[in-house]
Amino acid sequence: MFDSTDFKIIQLLQENARMNSKEIGEIVHLTGQAVGKRINKLEEAGVIQKYTINIDRAKLEGSIMTFVTLFLHAPHYHNQIQNFFEKTDVITEMYRISGDGCYGLFTHLRISN
Repeated sequence: MFDSTDFKIIQLLQENARMNSKEIGEIVHLTGQAVGKRINKLEEAGVIQKYTINIDRAKLEGSIMTFVTLFLHAPHYHNQIQNFFEKTDVITEMYRISGDGCYGLFTHLRISN
């Protein structure tokens, strides 16, 4: 269903989601229009789900970043916890871990004076 050109397009968009179809086309040896059609196909198939940005949170004033290990003693709450975490902007990354703890969370907190 997808070929090596599609995978190259995905790789390029992962590196820079703002790269336009013409720029990608020059790299994969296709026209910008052909690249646009492939990107649309990848979006419609659910392969590309969204476009995001990476923020250097350290450059934001009045903020602190933390890593939190969360222990859950009631396993049936995992889905509720994950849903809650996905809806909050304080938690920037969440990982289900093994060993000590159930989740590893990176948080970004604003500090107010």
